[in-house]
Amino acid sequence: MDREFPRYLSFILIIAAWQTYRIAGAIFWSGLDLSGGDLLPNAWAIPLSQDTVTGLLAPLIVFMMAMRPSVLSYALGVSFFVFGIVDFTNGMVVEALYPPHFPPLGENMPAGFLKGWLFGNMTLEIVALALLLTPAVRRYFIQAEGGSGLRFRDSPMAGKWIWVVGFGALNGIFFKAQAAAMNAMFGLLN
Repeated sequence: MDREFPRYLSFILIIAAWQTYRIAGAIFWSGLDLSGGDLLPNAWAIPLSQDTVTGLLAPLIVFMMAMRPSVLSYALGVSFFVFGIVDFTNGMVVEALYPPHFPPLGENMPAGFLKGWLFGNMTLEIVALALLLTPAVRRYFIQAEGGSGLRFRDSPMAGKWIWVVGFGALNGIFFKAQAAAMNAMFGLLN
């Protein structure tokens, strides 16, 4: 099957798949005051929970948009990006009002590093949502309604979006180790 996909669909799927890294929110739960930790005030429970939910849902949302294009998968994709953007916004507000007790990524990290990471990823989600709302992409999902699902090799990017999901998941699972390595690197640069 030689299917024509909208121009930006691959980019949208890559950004959605990348959000799998947000399962890292779960690894910071032990740092909350309510969990006996000393890293984060309890207000962080909401953005950490939202991150975890976003990371866990990302593979399902990408699968639905890539393999089962329909009005439902389109609506799920739009909802997913809106939820993710709200989560990033909530995280930035919580950080401003209830900053961590200690630098969460390490004492050597530059002061704006975490904000830059959050803002950069939120910007990617905003762009992906804007592209998802374009007429061509919306029309693709509407026209696919009622059709059978795609085979893996016939899906956008010939299914290679699954690699981005895997990379995002590994990034989330090993987030603390990556943060420790970056902290050590910035320590050497100081």
